[in-house]
Amino acid sequence: MITLKIILAHLIGDFLLQPTHWVNHKNKYLLKSKFLYLHILIHIVLLFLVLEAKHFDIIFIITSSHLLIDSIKLYIQKKYSDKERLWFFLDQFFHIISIISVGIVIKEVSLIQIKEFLLQTKVLIIMTGFVFISNPVGIMIGKLLSKWKDALYNDEVNDIQSLAQAGKYIGWIERWLVIIFILLGRFEAIGFLITAKSVFRFSDIKNANSHKLTEYFLIGTLLSFFIAIVVGLILKYFISIKDLLLNS
Repeated sequence: MITLKIILAHLIGDFLLQPTHWVNHKNKYLLKSKFLYLHILIHIVLLFLVLEAKHFDIIFIITSSHLLIDSIKLYIQKKYSDKERLWFFLDQFFHIISIISVGIVIKEVSLIQIKEFLLQTKVLIIMTGFVFISNPVGIMIGKLLSKWKDALYNDEVNDIQSLAQAGKYIGWIERWLVIIFILLGRFEAIGFLITAKSVFRFSDIKNANSHKLTEYFLIGTLLSFFIAIVVGLILKYFISIKDLLLNS
C-alpha cells in the first residue's frame, strides 16, 4: 500500500506537475536551477498528502534519493547529451528501484499482507494505471521516437500544421479508452478505436505523400496501443485477483 502510494506520487510529481520549461532550466543550470528544488518540494508535499505524517523518515529517504538521482542524471546528461533517451529511462528506473527498496525494507511480505493490499487498493491500482498511461507513457513514446522525428521534420513534411499539443491529448484519450474497454471486457471496441484513428490519419499521410511520415505514425500508434493494452491487462489481472479473494 505504501509503495504503491509512493509510486503514484512519483508519477504525478515527475510527469504531471513538472512543466517542460522546468526540465529545460534544470538541464541548463544543473544544481543552480531553482526548479530542481521546487520539483523536490512538490514531491515532498505529494508524499505528505499520500502518506501519514508518521512516515517522515520514508519521505526523507525517498526525496533525498530523488534529489541525488536527479542531480547525477543532470551532470551525466550534460556531459553525454547525445544519449538523452538513455539517461531519461535510467533516471526513472533508479527512482522506481529506490521506491521498491524502501518498500521491501519497511514491510514484510506475507499472504495476509498481499490479500489486504489487493482488497484495499482496487481504486488506487486503477488510478496509478491511468496516471501512468497518460503523460508518462506519452513522454516515453516521444523519447523512443525522437530519433525518427528529427529525421522526419528535417524533410519537406514539416509544413504540416496541427493544434498545439493536440497529439499529446489524443494519445492520452486513446490510451484511457483502451484501458476502459479492457476493464469492461469490450476488446472489440479497441479494434474499432484503431480503425477510427487509422481512417482519420489516412488523409494526413496521403496529403503528406511521405513514406517516412507513414512509418512514424504507424510506429507511434502501435507503441501507444501496445503499452495501453499491456497496462490494461495488468490492471484487469489485479482486479480479477481481488474479486477472487473477495469470494474466497
